[in-house]
Amino acid sequence: MRRIVFLPAEHGIMNKWLRFSVYCFLLCLLSGVFAQEKIHYTITIPNPELKKFRVLIKVQGATQDRLKFVIPAWCPGFYLLLNYERDISEVRALDSKGLSLKVEKEGDRSWVVSAPDKTETTLEYEVAARDGGFGFFRCAMSEKNAFVSGPAAFMYLDGHKEKPTELRVFVPEGWKIATGMQKTDAPNVFTAKNYDEFIDSPVELGDLWMGEFKVGEVLFEVSIAGNLSEERRGRWMEQMKKVSETSIALMGSAPFKRYVYIIHVGGGGSFFGGLEHLYSTVLSMFPGAPSLAGLAAHELFHTWNVKHIRPFVLGPFDYTGPVRTKNLWFAEGVTEYYAKLIVARSGLHGETELLRELSGEISGLQNNPARLRVTLADSSYKVWEANNSIGYGGLNYYNKGCVVGLLLDLKIREVTKNKKSLDDVMRLMMTRYGLPKPGYAEDGILKACSEVAGTDLTEFYNRLVESIEELPYDEVLAAAGLMLEKGERRWTLKRAENPTPEQLVILEGWLKGKTN
Repeated sequence: MRRIVFLPAEHGIMNKWLRFSVYCFLLCLLSGVFAQEKIHYTITIPNPELKKFRVLIKVQGATQDRLKFVIPAWCPGFYLLLNYERDISEVRALDSKGLSLKVEKEGDRSWVVSAPDKTETTLEYEVAARDGGFGFFRCAMSEKNAFVSGPAAFMYLDGHKEKPTELRVFVPEGWKIATGMQKTDAPNVFTAKNYDEFIDSPVELGDLWMGEFKVGEVLFEVSIAGNLSEERRGRWMEQMKKVSETSIALMGSAPFKRYVYIIHVGGGGSFFGGLEHLYSTVLSMFPGAPSLAGLAAHELFHTWNVKHIRPFVLGPFDYTGPVRTKNLWFAEGVTEYYAKLIVARSGLHGETELLRELSGEISGLQNNPARLRVTLADSSYKVWEANNSIGYGGLNYYNKGCVVGLLLDLKIREVTKNKKSLDDVMRLMMTRYGLPKPGYAEDGILKACSEVAGTDLTEFYNRLVESIEELPYDEVLAAAGLMLEKGERRWTLKRAENPTPEQLVILEGWLKGKTN
């Protein structure tokens, strides 16, 4: 903190000049403080039957001659362009006295308020809540529940995404609220550090079952919308607790003190799956699903891998168009690999189930001719052209990324004699690149793998990621006492016969998540 020294009055004219200078300095400081004021958002539900939200954005102390409000073109974690502007209507702007201000649409996704009120300007608009999947990438609403997807609902003030935000929620009587956003002492009021964090905190509203559990000092909250038997709910809660414990143990610590599982039961239409967020996840499940462990593990692990350990280009976000990286295979495919490991290491699956699931991934890849046409890096980089958020040219980066995660893990264990593993790479990258630090460069994964392995893995890495060569299954799996048995359409991953002591060390270390 910079100290300000006041001189005594006998310094005469010089004193007056200094007092004036100090006054101007303090005025500048206060102006800076005002410039850091929160941007206030309010969301209301006038009538659930209308399936619309009403959003208000209040900007205080505006200094610009025009305020530009923008709705994002895409949703973090879902790599395709979405037309959120089509769900926005009835846009208007008001001054501090409630009088109308001029607001005009500029381009497809922007609205500009001319001559804003320097005291307070409010932008109001309606958002259609008609997502058939009940809330992953858009907003949704029914008589009993509603879901607010941040990128679909909340415009940002251009040039001010770094400002802290506050959200006030007005809901029908009796409705509950679940969100990963920071709670405040005021009822139904939440805060976020900036716009990125704000829209990465979806809000679930309505008739909800609420539960919680703790892992050490970390609080996990669970919100369930939809009908679910008490027995199945108890089973899912136990599964979430086990994968949460195992995930935190694997990474060494959690980058949060509170995390929210938001679960939709039977409301997903044709879509069942999950979407990761910074301090929460949204899962859409069949009511009869015996397990959500794998999906919960995948989305929770994203808290580390992609939310905190992220490509440099993914933070701070550019919401105006495609953001390209060759490393979505690592963000998604390696996360899926860890989801399988976490479920197995938590005791919810055994070795047999783990090997069967990985066999399925290998079979899917080997039965896909696109593996010989498209590199894993290109599948990630060009996903925006495919308009599917899973890959490009027929190559699914979830699938091949998962298999590559397995081979990287076993290779590192081999060259270090099981002293290191891909787990160490994840922890290193979390330390080096974890939010709020800048993300990793395009070659950051390779550098981290080589550093942990203690040897240059460029040739091996490029074969996996940058080439269309067949993957080196036999040589890598053999070092871990594993083999791949090929059938007509099925490749089966299994233990090799009569493994050596060295192979068993790697195999057991891999299965149990241990190093020497």
